[in-house]
Formats: sequence, C-alpha cells, structure tokens
Amino acid sequence: MSTSGMPGFCRVPAGVTLVDGPTAALAANALALAIHTIEHRDGCPVDPRLKALQATFRQAGEEWCEARTFRSRNIGIPDEGAPVMVGVDMTTEAAAELLGSSTRAVRGLAQRGTLPGRKVGGSWLFERADVVAHLERTGAA
Repeated sequence: MSTSGMPGFCRVPAGVTLVDGPTAALAANALALAIHTIEHRDGCPVDPRLKALQATFRQAGEEWCEARTFRSRNIGIPDEGAPVMVGVDMTTEAAAELLGSSTRAVRGLAQRGTLPGRKVGGSWLFERADVVAHLERTGAA
C-alpha cells in the first residue's frame, strides 16, 4: 500500500479508493483501538494486513495534518472552508510515538492531568490536538 501522491489521501488495496485526511485519521485511530483490543485484551494475533491498512491510514492522516499546519503557519490563518480535525483520538502508543516517549510516561501524564485524555475500556485515548499542544508546550513528554 502506498499513498496516492497527494497529501492527506491514501490508496488502499483492491483498486483505488481515495480517502480524505480527516477520514483517514479517524479510520487509523479506530483501527488502532481495535488492534490494541484484539492483541491486549483478547490475546489474539492480528492479521498483518489490518496493521498495514492502519499504517496507511495513519500516514495519510498525518500528511494531511502536516500540510494543513504548514499552510496555517505560513499564511497565518487556516484555508477558508478547510476541514478541521475535531475529536480524532490517538491511542497511548500513538501519543507516545508522537511525543518520543514511552507509553508508561504518557499514561502518567494522563493520570496527573498534565495531558488531557480519557479512558475507554481501560485504555487511554487522547485528542491529537492535545498531544501536539503538549509537545509544543514542553518539547517532550
């Protein structure tokens, strides 16, 4: 699987399906939560194709977010009518990867209230905007 060459869009197997950045990010986070549940709660192996699909969606969502951030910073305001990523959740693992820290450190930040998050089924979820804001405030976890 590879990206389509357009920031924020991805190509998925079995033909060409274009998925916009916000949808790709949402799908990536839903798949990450499902994969986490299957592996950690159910103790079952996850089909590698599911992990590859999640990675493709995650990459497209990140490309979209980076392109949008770049435009916002260089123009000073977001594009008129541009979609805004609202409520897109990240797993503890994804937040740790973005922050460059361990999952244990991220859970500690959440438990202390330093990093806003919520528990769903025993797992912490974080809004990407909160994780990015924390990174910008502190430079690290």
